[in-house]
Amino acid sequence: MSTYTDDQRAQRRAIEATRARRGIIPVRLHHVPRWLSNRIRHRFDFQCRRYANWEIVQRAIESIEKEIGGFVPTWLDHWGTAVHDGVECFVSEPYLSDSAMPAIERFAEIGGFVFASHGKAMSWWFPDNTTRLVFRPVEDKAEHVAAIAAMLAKDGRLQTADKLPNRQSIGTTLRSLPIF
Repeated sequence: MSTYTDDQRAQRRAIEATRARRGIIPVRLHHVPRWLSNRIRHRFDFQCRRYANWEIVQRAIESIEKEIGGFVPTWLDHWGTAVHDGVECFVSEPYLSDSAMPAIERFAEIGGFVFASHGKAMSWWFPDNTTRLVFRPVEDKAEHVAAIAAMLAKDGRLQTADKLPNRQSIGTTLRSLPIF
């Protein structure tokens, strides 16, 4: 006996058809890439080995909430790992609100990686309803610029450019970078 109703089955079939039609990159749910847990462990000084990788991420988010000054609407939802342009990236696909942006930006800043929103159309979990956030590791400034350019080329939207003081020139510069 199935636990799904006919409506749920129809919704699941529609989601699977949308994924196939749009070529959406699948997410390995609840998997934290090693590069992410290592960076967080180092940057947040979480030296204790007893924490699982997902606990490391959760503790980092809790630290950021305290730093920002209170509860932040969750942006870590339907998370896992996906490969974008041959790079293992951390992905979260929340029902995103604007009030979560400061915490997301701080998480990326502390972790030393870039992130972009690939919008609701490219979400694996629930296309057109959840927003795909892609966090990509970078090692140096040149790689940082190249990663941003690659993410923008894939119809991503650079979230942090909206919050920077001189956003007009920054956004224009990033969008005009040559893609190699």
